[in-house]
Amino acid sequence: MDIAGYFAEISRLFALGQTTEHSFRPALAKLFDSIVAGVSVINEPKGVKVGRPDFVFIREAGKGAVLTVGHCEAKDIGLGIDPKGMNDFNKAQHNRYVKALPNLVYTNGLDFRFYKNGELAREISIGDFLPGLPAKPDQFAVLTN
Repeated sequence: MDIAGYFAEISRLFALGQTTEHSFRPALAKLFDSIVAGVSVINEPKGVKVGRPDFVFIREAGKGAVLTVGHCEAKDIGLGIDPKGMNDFNKAQHNRYVKALPNLVYTNGLDFRFYKNGELAREISIGDFLPGLPAKPDQFAVLTN
C-alpha cells in the first residue's frame, strides 16, 4: 500500500465516525510493510522492558535469528504526539519509549515523529486533523524516504 492508498483508507475509516486508534492499525501495518523490503511488521508484539509499543519491525539475521530494527507507537488520529501537549500518562509513556528504544516511530496516523537514540530526527505530517482530513500529498514521498 502506498501512502496515497494508506491516506485514502484512514480517511474512509475516519469519516465513518466509529474509529479508535486500533481501527487504523491494519492500514498502518500495510503501509509499513510496503515501504521497506525485508522488514517484517508485527502489530501487538511481545512487550519490552519499558512497555508494549504497538509495532515492532524485525529483519531476519540468518540461522533463525531475528534483529529488531525499530518500534512504533501509534496513537489515535487527532491526538497530539508532541510531548508538550500530552497528558501525564501519554507523556510518561512517550518519554520511556524515546529513552529506551533506539529507533522509534511515534505517530497519530497523520503526523510521524522519528526518534534515533533518544533524539527527534525528523517530523513529517501527511495530513491535517480538520474536517475531511485534508492531505498534504507533497509530504508523501518525504515520508516514504
